[in-house]
Amino acid sequence: MKRYLKSLLQMIISMAILGALVFWMDREKAKWLLHEARFGYLVLTFLLCLADRFLMGFKFRFLLRAISIRITQVEMFRIYYICSLQGLVIPFGVGPDLLKYWRIRKLGVPHADLVAAILMERFLGMAATACLILGSIALLVLRLSRAVSSYLVVFFLVIAAGVSGIAGLAFSTPFRNRLFQVFRIRRLSTMGRIEPYYQAFARFRGNERIIAGFWGLSFLEQFIPVLVIFFVARALSVGVSFTDCLAVIPITTFVERLPLSFDGIGVREMSNVFLFGLIHIDYDTSLTFSLVAYGVFLASLAPAALWAFFEPLRPEPVVENSPPGGPV
Repeated sequence: MKRYLKSLLQMIISMAILGALVFWMDREKAKWLLHEARFGYLVLTFLLCLADRFLMGFKFRFLLRAISIRITQVEMFRIYYICSLQGLVIPFGVGPDLLKYWRIRKLGVPHADLVAAILMERFLGMAATACLILGSIALLVLRLSRAVSSYLVVFFLVIAAGVSGIAGLAFSTPFRNRLFQVFRIRRLSTMGRIEPYYQAFARFRGNERIIAGFWGLSFLEQFIPVLVIFFVARALSVGVSFTDCLAVIPITTFVERLPLSFDGIGVREMSNVFLFGLIHIDYDTSLTFSLVAYGVFLASLAPAALWAFFEPLRPEPVVENSPPGGPV
């Protein structure tokens, strides 16, 4: 019950912020921008949103290969695509992950292996996001700085150290072992309820190439929201460069994922208005292309409703779960 109340509160916050933003908006200017829109760019944005769902499924399928679990790419795309739609109405922040777990579990994937893979996906995804956000902050500071000072050089060095630390945590075995010793994770892993999950995580050991490949794909995925905003801005003939989008959108994406609002509505638009305002994009223009980009994203999920409707008519696929020692 508390979770539903929390979701209701988040929805009220989202509607209040969005309502306030639209109230102060010059709607005549927004209508003019939409009237002059170039729909070719909007179609390209629509296809880019579909590609994002496909890439998400491809990444997770790639990660499952590290523990010798094989699911077809079409099946994985279907799972991610439908879960992205259904996750919009689940009253938890982890709704899509729960739906994904439930659907993949039905294919016969072991519980501990699936939980370990989902947590590994989240950790590596957050690591890639953190690195890109650090880079975006550096770009934004550079964009706003008229001269390179010693403080700016120190700032970039701190960012480089942060990226190196995240990469070390993801790929350096001695670094992770030291961290485990500090937090006594080895001792906790011997507890009865935790040991199966720890053993499932241990199956990723020795697959650094696959993990590195997944991390690289995660970086690629982080660029898709940047391209979405860039193409929508081009559709509305807004003079925003790709560098400007790269300096703003990763930060906005992080802010919208905070558990403050419902699906980031309102918070995302407010962040775009503020951050694009720093680089001299006016309020009405940045709010307009932010709303259009989210509208295109929602439209890209519409076919998932049809796919989910006919889902009971399709046969259940079979997943291949090879033994731990099998080929990857």
